[in-house]
Amino acid sequence: MALIYPYNYISITSSPLSQTQMEHNVDGLIREMVTGRHWSEQALAGMLGNAQLESSINPGRYQNDVYNPQDGVGLLQWTPGVNYINWCQETQTTLWSTMDSAITRVQYEFDNGLQYYPTAAYPLTFAQYVQSTMQPSYLARAWSFNYERPAAYDEARAHYATAWYIYITGHVPIPVPTSTPKLNIPLYVGADLI
Repeated sequence: MALIYPYNYISITSSPLSQTQMEHNVDGLIREMVTGRHWSEQALAGMLGNAQLESSINPGRYQNDVYNPQDGVGLLQWTPGVNYINWCQETQTTLWSTMDSAITRVQYEFDNGLQYYPTAAYPLTFAQYVQSTMQPSYLARAWSFNYERPAAYDEARAHYATAWYIYITGHVPIPVPTSTPKLNIPLYVGADLI
């Protein structure tokens, strides 16, 4: 599947990207994922919060910056990395270390019900996640537990997601209630106001 909006992404083999380089890659992802594939800005920000922690939004990154076929590789640190690399070769996708390959893989997983599995704590399906307008911090946690499944969760993912949402939209996220708000209605017992 070809990219909808071809973009010149930065991919430096296994080194962290600077903030400016990450922003450059995010600019392309906004065009591709939000405009082209209709992800919500909140969903993209949630994924980006994870991608920043996993790879510094560098699609050419190795886990720990050293190639080990059993460790993670790429934008989302697919593990074991050799499976993702082999998939890229088998599908004749561009090199595994490109953003094009990462986007193609995420779309493939979406289309085929792979990698993203709802949990009891975050029951959103992949399709619901992609369209969600919930808080970017909540969606970062959902992506982490439903997609990444790290050995240890780091709340930095949620903070990064909020920062990426602000970058993408120029606005601080509006709080979305997670439960039914309580109505401020006075209670009466007999004729007395409580």
